[in-house]
Amino acid sequence: MLDKQAQQIMGAIMTIETQLMTIEGHTTNLLAMQSMRMATNTLRDLNNGMDIDDIADTFDDIQDQMEIAQEIGDVIGQDIGMDYDTQDLESELDFIINEQIEQELMGLTPVPQQDILIDPVPKEASQVSTPLPSAEDQELAALAAELGM
Repeated sequence: MLDKQAQQIMGAIMTIETQLMTIEGHTTNLLAMQSMRMATNTLRDLNNGMDIDDIADTFDDIQDQMEIAQEIGDVIGQDIGMDYDTQDLESELDFIINEQIEQELMGLTPVPQQDILIDPVPKEASQVSTPLPSAEDQELAALAAELGM
């Protein structure tokens, strides 16, 4: 009997909890729906002051003004009767650079010219002279001989 009452109470609790979850879900749905209605009404009020044709006209005006500004910039940026021949400019620049190089070279002191005597290369290997060993080389050779190397 107690088991039966405990099962009935558990069933009642389960039913109440289910109803609470259902009520919470519907409350959330109701709040979401009310928020959507309020947002829709706000957007409707904001859009009442705008007309799609007015917006399109405004964008057309913006585009026209941007094109006019571009044309003005193009006109201001044009060269006014100053056509330069780049080949002439480059040749003139080369001439100026060459003149500067010549002036710099004129300011240099000349290298003295001396007669440098160069012995001709001997034709035979026997004619090649070997340099005499220095005192240091002679000492090293004597030391190596003493050590038996």
